[in-house]
Amino acid sequence: MATWEKFATEAPDLAGVVRERFQAFRHHVLATVRHDGAPRVSGTEVSWWGADLTIGSMPGARKALDLRRDGRFALHVNPGDGSMDGGGDVKVSGRAVEVVGAEQLPGEPEEVDRHISLAFSTTEGPAIFAVATLSSTDVDPTTAKTGSVSLVRLSRDHSCSEWETVAQVPLGA
Repeated sequence: MATWEKFATEAPDLAGVVRERFQAFRHHVLATVRHDGAPRVSGTEVSWWGADLTIGSMPGARKALDLRRDGRFALHVNPGDGSMDGGGDVKVSGRAVEVVGAEQLPGEPEEVDRHISLAFSTTEGPAIFAVATLSSTDVDPTTAKTGSVSLVRLSRDHSCSEWETVAQVPLGA
């Protein structure tokens, strides 16, 4: 099976169109194979790390567990407003390979939205689910330097999530 790099070398015009379609929208549709052989369809983000096409996922997400067990996948580009005027339909399929550890990561990604997420909810009720999730996470403490802190409002519709910056406070000198 060809890597993205090999595909881009052998069919640069087509690879350029496919990449452009994936970069036109943030969220796409990923199909994986469940443990019982049925398909699972999930939303995902894609990006390029060096010459590699990557699929975004939290480590314990069902789609990640599916891909660890059976790497077969199909990835369908977000069709936008449904008119297909944005350059056509694109689907990519293959076998995913998990990349774990800094020594396996390629160079710095071409496009990355560096941020640290801290969340709270304004809905009433216990935060037991957030506490349980954080308590079960086995992550070593990390130090990160940042130039500002932003308060954002998350908006969700039926196709994607977006945030709006409400306030921003610069940090440091």
